[in-house]
Amino acid sequence: MRPATRRWWLGLALLGLAGCDGEIIAETAAVPGASAPPAPLPFVGATAADPQAQALPVAPPCVVRRAPDQWATFRQLTRRELSATADAVAGTSLQLEAQLPQDGQTRLETGVASNIGTLMSDQGLASLTAAARKVSAAVLADLSARGHCAVKSRATPGCLESFVAQLGAQAYRRPLTSGETAALLTLERGEADPSEAVRLVVEALVLSPQFVFHVELGSGPVVQGRVALTPYELAARLAYFVTGRPPTEALRAAAARGELSSPDGVRTWARALYGSPEGRAKQVGTVMEWLQVDALDGVAKSPALFPEFTPALKAQLQADAEQTLAARLIDEGTSFSSWLTQERGPGLPALAALYGTDATRRGPLMSPAWLARHSTGQGTSPTRRGKFITERLLCTPVPPPPPNVAIPPLPADDGHRTTRQRVEAHDTMPCARACHSLMDPVGFSLEGFDPIGRRRALDNGQPVDTTGAVKIRDVVGQFQGPDELATLIAGSSAFEECVTQQWLERAQGVPPRLEDRCEVERIAADLRASAGGVQSLVEAIVTAPLFRAKGVCTP
Repeated sequence: MRPATRRWWLGLALLGLAGCDGEIIAETAAVPGASAPPAPLPFVGATAADPQAQALPVAPPCVVRRAPDQWATFRQLTRRELSATADAVAGTSLQLEAQLPQDGQTRLETGVASNIGTLMSDQGLASLTAAARKVSAAVLADLSARGHCAVKSRATPGCLESFVAQLGAQAYRRPLTSGETAALLTLERGEADPSEAVRLVVEALVLSPQFVFHVELGSGPVVQGRVALTPYELAARLAYFVTGRPPTEALRAAAARGELSSPDGVRTWARALYGSPEGRAKQVGTVMEWLQVDALDGVAKSPALFPEFTPALKAQLQADAEQTLAARLIDEGTSFSSWLTQERGPGLPALAALYGTDATRRGPLMSPAWLARHSTGQGTSPTRRGKFITERLLCTPVPPPPPNVAIPPLPADDGHRTTRQRVEAHDTMPCARACHSLMDPVGFSLEGFDPIGRRRALDNGQPVDTTGAVKIRDVVGQFQGPDELATLIAGSSAFEECVTQQWLERAQGVPPRLEDRCEVERIAADLRASAGGVQSLVEAIVTAPLFRAKGVCTP
């Protein structure tokens, strides 16, 4: 099949899956006698890169107002999910991730594919076709080694049907329909060579939209703009969210028995998946990605200024972050607020010569890996560090620069002024003040660390100044250094709400809708009250109604 023809076929198939992901909600009346609402919760869907999302109306807590239609975007499996699903079909590790197309991104850049663009191209389809051939080769090798009836010239009655049903359920994460089975059997029986027939069936499965995309159509009545996922759809969403892999045969069987029909049943399976090696690896990876320390090999520093910042050091820093940040949060069951301020503990011994054995470093904001990641190649960046804190810890979108306005560059480094003194020039620029007033002050708290994360007392020969004030949602107060800033953030409700939003986006593959506000606030409040950590958050999300259903359009 030629690439253009294959692309046309895939696009046509996708049209059959098209739908709408949002409901137009009638505006609710004001509640008589209600007190003034607190600061609005800015959902992570509103970012500088998405002006339309910023225009969404903000409602008082748990009062949903009219929101514009949100048309569904097809959510393809990420490269990692595609690779894991291909492995499940092949029955062996093929290590296909690096060969697959780069992921599209959601507005939060979580690595969750949000469009079909990466595969609806000749290059994307070529890489997927190559992957399908490797899967078929692995399946054929296994069948031949076992003398399976499917590769024999005269298959026993029912053999082909059983083979197609078993492999199809693994690929589609659900049993095949009778029509799908018939189509695949027709394809298989049209070949005289049994091996070639098996190859065609496997490649047809892997190239199908049912394999490539999270197909969630739901079943049953529409209730408040949502329709319940089918048991198999729920099993797949649960497995990918908790483990990053497709549902196992045992989980699919549990779905068929109705074990996922209640919150308690979903919770039981979520705990089992979370406690598996795959579950731990997925959640550790989620924390690393959230902190943006999962790909330090792409971080560059000036060799003249930082000759120590070698590929070996970057690998050590990433391993150190995984050990002292992600693994501790997952393995120790620490609450998010405690983790933000807890002592980091002993790091990798190999880093002691460069970073010392400083036991006073606390939480992720003082991690050498995080500090190096959120600096420039030449110096520190209060703006970058502050932007992360504002958007990824407090879910407060930084507004974009005014259109058609050229913002003057910062003063050059003259060897005398500190970085803070130069960055404070933003305060004198009316066109920059609105944005940078959210980022720069909190970023100044980390000026006691250099561009590769070492402690420093001086910058250009002058004492560093780590004092400041913050007023972002309910994070309000003055601070001196990152310890005090982290304490302010950890004591806020905004932090748990932001964490909840980010994990929920990873669960659903799309940012929470405005209509989900009440559920987000409830989960975050329960998380805070129970001092819960990642496992508590995962269980709260998967048992919530919004996880077990999908949004639909209504008249």
